[in-house]
Amino acid sequence: DPVGQTPHKMEGLPPDTYTVVLKQKGYPAAIRKFDTRDGKKGVVQAGMGSLGANLVVKTNHAQAEVKLENMIIGSGKNVNFGKLERGMYNLVVSLPSGQSVSSKVQVPTKGDLTVLAKIYGDDSNKRSAIQIQPPLMSQWYFWASVGGAAVLTGVSTATVIQLNQPIPAEEGDVSVTLP
Repeated sequence: DPVGQTPHKMEGLPPDTYTVVLKQKGYPAAIRKFDTRDGKKGVVQAGMGSLGANLVVKTNHAQAEVKLENMIIGSGKNVNFGKLERGMYNLVVSLPSGQSVSSKVQVPTKGDLTVLAKIYGDDSNKRSAIQIQPPLMSQWYFWASVGGAAVLTGVSTATVIQLNQPIPAEEGDVSVTLP
C-alpha cells in the first residue's frame, strides 16, 4: 500500500523483514528489503537508476496470485508490474488451492521482460514451470515475416517500375500527320 514520499518514517512496526517498492515517475521501480528483527531500525537507501525493463507475468489461471520478492504485485492471467530496476528477483505464482511455481528472474537493463507461468494440477501429465518469453525480434517467424515483406516490396517495386516505363518509339520512318 502507498505510504508516502521520501524521506518517510514509520513507527510502531513489529520486528520483521519488510519489502518496499520505491517509485518515481520516469524511473524504474526499485525493490528493497529491510530487517527489524534485531530490534534496530530499518533504513532503506536507494538511488533511482535509469536501467530497467517492463515486467509482464502471464499465467494460465485467472485466480493466480503473483509475488515478486514475497510481495503481491497482482493477480489474474496478465499482471503488468511496469518498469522494474534491473537485477535478479524471486518470482512466485500461486493458486488458491495451494499449488505454486517459483523461479529467479533476471530483469534486463532495457526493453520488456515477459514471463510465462504455467501451473498444472497433480492429475496432469504436464509440469508446472516459469519460462521467459523471448522478445518478438528474436523469434524466427518475426524475421521470416520481415524477409517475406522485403521480397514482396521488391517484387512490387520492380513491377511498378516496369509498368511505368514509356512506350518505346517505333523503329524506322514514322509518318506524322499535322493539322
